[in-house]
Amino acid sequence: MDYSGQQFEHYQLIAKLGQGGMATVYKAYDTRLERDVAIKVVRKESIPPEQLERILKRFEREAKALAKFIHPNIVPVHDYGEYQGAPFLVMAYLPGGTLKERIGKPVPVRDALGYVIPIASALGYAHQRGVIHRDVKPSNILTTEDGALMLSDFGIAQILEEATTQLTATGMGVGTPEYMAPEQWQGKATAASDQYALGVVLFELLTGRKPYSAETPLAVALKVMSEPLPRPSDLVPEIPEEVEKVLYKALARDPQDRYEDMEALRKALHGLTARGSKSPLKEKVETIGAIADEATEERDSGKPAGSASEIEQVEKITAPVVPEPASQEWVSQPSESITRDALDATPVEEMEAAPKDKRALPNWAPWGGVGVIICAIGLFIWLMPISWKCTLTGNSLGGCLINREEPVVSINEVDGAEMVYVPAGEFLMGSKDGDSDEDPEHTVYLDAYWIYKYEVTNEQYAAFLNEMGNQTKGGVTWLDASSTYANIHESGGEWTADSGHEDHPVVEVTWYGAQAYCEWAGGRLPTEAEWEKA
Repeated sequence: MDYSGQQFEHYQLIAKLGQGGMATVYKAYDTRLERDVAIKVVRKESIPPEQLERILKRFEREAKALAKFIHPNIVPVHDYGEYQGAPFLVMAYLPGGTLKERIGKPVPVRDALGYVIPIASALGYAHQRGVIHRDVKPSNILTTEDGALMLSDFGIAQILEEATTQLTATGMGVGTPEYMAPEQWQGKATAASDQYALGVVLFELLTGRKPYSAETPLAVALKVMSEPLPRPSDLVPEIPEEVEKVLYKALARDPQDRYEDMEALRKALHGLTARGSKSPLKEKVETIGAIADEATEERDSGKPAGSASEIEQVEKITAPVVPEPASQEWVSQPSESITRDALDATPVEEMEAAPKDKRALPNWAPWGGVGVIICAIGLFIWLMPISWKCTLTGNSLGGCLINREEPVVSINEVDGAEMVYVPAGEFLMGSKDGDSDEDPEHTVYLDAYWIYKYEVTNEQYAAFLNEMGNQTKGGVTWLDASSTYANIHESGGEWTADSGHEDHPVVEVTWYGAQAYCEWAGGRLPTEAEWEKA
């Protein structure tokens, strides 16, 4: 039955967004709060009449539990209800489409990992709270307007699994056949089943196809139970061996052979992003860094620093990339974006002409005739004449006048954070080869500003909490200290970073918590343009 145009309490159903075997999703309008929402309506014919009352009670319990989920990669649940015997769930409306729309041909390894890592985080969050998804697949991974990924339909599959008469007849659990783990076919879904399903999603992203496909669900089940997993690199030779190893473990037939939990899988996936193959840009950066280190040692030991051949090598490396627009999709590869910015830095000849307002330039390590700075937000190199010495005379993030004769100082006095100076000027923002929201390429002018060199650490955020307290805004605390991923905890009224995690980036902080920290430290969150330029 199509409910488009009907009124469910104070929700006006506008149009059907999608339909599965047991539920239909509609775009709707909340007339009370005046906002668009998505409503998932369970097909009442899928619920046996004698089970309706029990299922409605179970639906209510699940909805209340899901409404308490607060995670950046889980679609928020707003409300629930029942219309003429059909349970419905009200969720945030995300108009950005689904991950399914991005599948069809192989995507680069880095992009594929970027898609599944936040979903692994969302699943780990749910598992810690006793909720198994049971139906992880690309069409249940939604995208926001700004490109973030969010997982939907938590708990729905479990309710349907208990309600459907087909389960009793066949013994098979509810799910999408190609993404179901072997144990799920036997009606024994566990958290490891979600791990398997996410592995299928990653396999599909990397190769453009599912590991097992057939014309009927039963035929798929037979393949899952008996056939070996296809080797991903046989389908796409560029897939690295270490990526295959993670896939084989996540897709192991026996749940005991998979990762210990979703957090272990997330860490393994995240580790792959750090061990990616070196790009030509990174190799150039590392070459310059090695030369700089050697020259610095020579200088410190009293030897002449930086041979003519070394300086010539640096000039050859940097010459071809000054200047060049952002014609490649650097947004999907942030570390390379910064590398490209580094090699596109202002040429030495232009640096010798003093800016009219004499604004500060970054700290640098002199060697030979050039200075090199490497900032750990990524690899960020600046070249400048050795005669340049500059300093900050204040802490404003809006830029400060400098005196070239004094030593460089770039420390925030509030939290001790190192800051990187980004000079005023124009830059080319966007990418004509990227996603539609990156088009068109356009020139943007920004005033000079300072931006943190590293992520805010657990130790820094703990100091902030000790002064300001862990306040609540938007219905949630700035820091979710109850999360298993948090590394800051309170004891005896004092917040401290966990031992061994003091210098790690702080996690489980809400947007409000990040904004409050920046204000406390004398700054603000960066804009998209400021982040892209930096």
